Amino acid sequence: MAGHADWGHRIYCAACKPGTYEVEYRFILTWSVGSIYDAYGLWSHCCHYMQFKPVPETPLITHTPLSWTPFNTIRWPEETDRESTTAPEI
Repeated sequence: MAGHADWGHRIYCAACKPGTYEVEYRFILTWSVGSIYDAYGLWSHCCHYMQFKPVPETPLITHTPLSWTPFNTIRWPEETDRESTTAPEI
């Protein structure tokens, strides 16, 4: 499903009772991925897994998005950084 508010893509899943199409519960597998091709790759990975086929061993996302590392993207002023990383002088 394409997201209109966040310009991302989601994958929704449903778990059914064994041997039936009766849905027991639903869940979102991924909230949002930027590219539709990333969503296709994740869905392909899940389909392989659910069908007991070999799953690729290489990661689907080979880089770490900046949104996953907020502490690496924050740049404090030098005096604030120094104060927060040193013990007070007594």
